[in-house]
Amino acid sequence: MIAPVGTAVINSAPDTQRGIAASLVIVLRLMGMSVGLSGLTAWGLHRFEILRTQITLPDLPLADPVYQQAIVDGLTQVTVRVLTETFLVSAVIVAVASIIGLRLHRDQQSETE
Repeated sequence: MIAPVGTAVINSAPDTQRGIAASLVIVLRLMGMSVGLSGLTAWGLHRFEILRTQITLPDLPLADPVYQQAIVDGLTQVTVRVLTETFLVSAVIVAVASIIGLRLHRDQQSETE
């Protein structure tokens, strides 16, 4: 979706401002990627902390192998769940961005015809 959005912005700028428009597209895209990745990471870590507190552990000594295995199993399940949720959220964001990008691309094509 980078190409249609960038092209739409650059083509909508006056000829004398296209360099500025292109540089703004790049800067804003890099900022968006940084903020987006930071936001997803922060959300994933927050979600991990919430789910980690809900792990049910047996009432055994810490050194007991059954207790240790319960910790490993619980943390594995939490990690898989957080990664699955993070990728689902990312997929929804990509789908929304794709729809917007395709719309921009279609609008640009109809203007050139």
